[in-house]
Amino acid sequence: MSASRQAPRRSARPRSTALLAVLTLLGAFALTAATMTSAQALRPVAAAAMTQGSPAPHAKSPRPVTSAVTFGVAEPGAPTDLSGVRTLTTQLGQAPSLVMWYVAWSSRTDFPSADVRAVAASGATPEITWEPWDPASGADQPAYRLAAIANGAHDAYISRWAGQARAARTPVVLRFGHEMNGSWYPWAEQANGNAPGDFVRAYRHVHDLFVAARATNVTWAWSPNVSFPGSTPVSGLYPGDGYVDQVALTDTTGRHC
Repeated sequence: MSASRQAPRRSARPRSTALLAVLTLLGAFALTAATMTSAQALRPVAAAAMTQGSPAPHAKSPRPVTSAVTFGVAEPGAPTDLSGVRTLTTQLGQAPSLVMWYVAWSSRTDFPSADVRAVAASGATPEITWEPWDPASGADQPAYRLAAIANGAHDAYISRWAGQARAARTPVVLRFGHEMNGSWYPWAEQANGNAPGDFVRAYRHVHDLFVAARATNVTWAWSPNVSFPGSTPVSGLYPGDGYVDQVALTDTTGRHC
């Protein structure tokens, strides 16, 4: 996709669960901590970045390497209604390892503890793509500028989620600010008055509030879009090994990951 065709990408979300499961693997499972160690997954990006600063004091231990192949789905109705996930499981002959859904900050809802538990009870890992924006308002939203997030404008909401996530006592993947190397979301450095370095500062700030709340059941996914002409280099968007558990990849260009 060329830079001239970039636009707010709400419509880019797959609506066909079979296509999502088989082709995009949620985007977030191009690389996953379930199939490689954190160090192995992050090494290419980390080596290119060289922008991490001092190692984070809460760096995670590498996970063991396995040969398992996993896939995830984002199914209409999920997580409240998991009937579509069950139907897809029957069709494919394999249950998804992950069920993902989107939560916009503008909703200001509580952490979805009941939904997270329901997905976990089904045998899948719940993943929330957590989006700092109002989906109806495009990429220019000053209230959700990265500097505002990093400077604490949304701390009450973030901390509430962190505390509620910890209280849920259920493993959950949090995919914050995905596709940040494009220009179609307010958290992209090319949009909304953001500046180079702002994404890393905002991501780390959100992460650190969860660390302060001792929400150790939360796994963090860093999920850029595939690079394309005009995209922001991911080397300046990587928060550092101590802040990332999974490296993910989405593709809104029409190519396969």
